[in-house]
Amino acid sequence: RAQRPGGGPGPLEGDVQPFLDFVCKVYQNFPNTLKAAFDKPVAGQTRPTVRKSTESFKVVTECPLIVMFLFQLYDTYAQPNVQTLLPLMVKAINLRAPANARQQPANAALFVDFIASQVKTLSFLTYLLRGSADWVRPHKEIIPLSVVQLLVSCPHDSIAVRKELLVATRHILATDFREGFYQHVDIFLD
Repeated sequence: RAQRPGGGPGPLEGDVQPFLDFVCKVYQNFPNTLKAAFDKPVAGQTRPTVRKSTESFKVVTECPLIVMFLFQLYDTYAQPNVQTLLPLMVKAINLRAPANARQQPANAALFVDFIASQVKTLSFLTYLLRGSADWVRPHKEIIPLSVVQLLVSCPHDSIAVRKELLVATRHILATDFREGFYQHVDIFLD
């Protein structure tokens, strides 16, 4: 905002909506990205070492922070795009990798990237909770369940991802969304 004297359009304003459309496309494609990442390759084929940007967990990991900055700089884009992005993001944090994805050494880094992308998405959702809780309220039941599933599935040696997950969880517990965790207390005590 400081770089926009007089509150006029910023230098990126023409690129904001196309980028937000790209982010929507990435999240719409997230279930397919998950499936393609962990499916066993057909005999004689190998997995691609470089994925399209719309099929990359690393790209998904970076998108929420950029979207948050864009919403802060160009707040007129927030409401219409949150209504589109929010259900896609909630769906993304609720997805689970196949059970065998974690056990295969070849998938270890990819699995961490998958969890990291979900945790960054969750962090963005906690940002929305602070300023726009009414938008997030329809997902009040599914977000705590997703957090618990992420806490259980996050690899123990992924310290930075685990730390960010705990910070996001703390932010959620500071809201009335904490009630959604009550039914999962047994998992925390296990």
